[in-house]
Amino acid sequence: MDTLLLYHTSPEPITRIHEHGTFGDFLCFAVRPYYTTCAPDPRVYSLEIPKAQIIEARGFFFHEDADKLAPLVHQIVRMVGCDEDIAEDLLSGVKSLSDIDSVEFDADLDFHIQRLQGNAAKTLGYRAALTFDEQGSMYLISMLGHEDELRDVTEEWKQAQETSQDIEGCPPFS
Repeated sequence: MDTLLLYHTSPEPITRIHEHGTFGDFLCFAVRPYYTTCAPDPRVYSLEIPKAQIIEARGFFFHEDADKLAPLVHQIVRMVGCDEDIAEDLLSGVKSLSDIDSVEFDADLDFHIQRLQGNAAKTLGYRAALTFDEQGSMYLISMLGHEDELRDVTEEWKQAQETSQDIEGCPPFS
């Protein structure tokens, strides 16, 4: 099985996934450990996921079931005040809010669109969506009921930082 090894950083230990956060039951992962929290003792988790469970957001509307995304597109139309074409571009990540002249950037709205990208992946039968944000590529992965797949690699990551060595084949974060 062809898999990807991805990383998630959390300001606190993850014991349970729920659907009430900014991204619902999705966690954001990257191809290497990252640090985007001011927490004094962040946790770093790794996850191995089959590539077949991931859809690239840019491919949403090329999928045979793309018509099932209409409710999500209409939700974006209402949220942003744009037409369906722009809503599809936002959902698929072809455009971001900052690309639309008539819309002022709003981080909360941007996060909500990212959450909808995860929902789109689920709607199309996938567990994860590969999308992009200001940091680069990001994997939104549904984790509800999959907590046991998270591997806490915090100590390995800290040790790698102190010794400037790789963690599981990834260069240390600088």
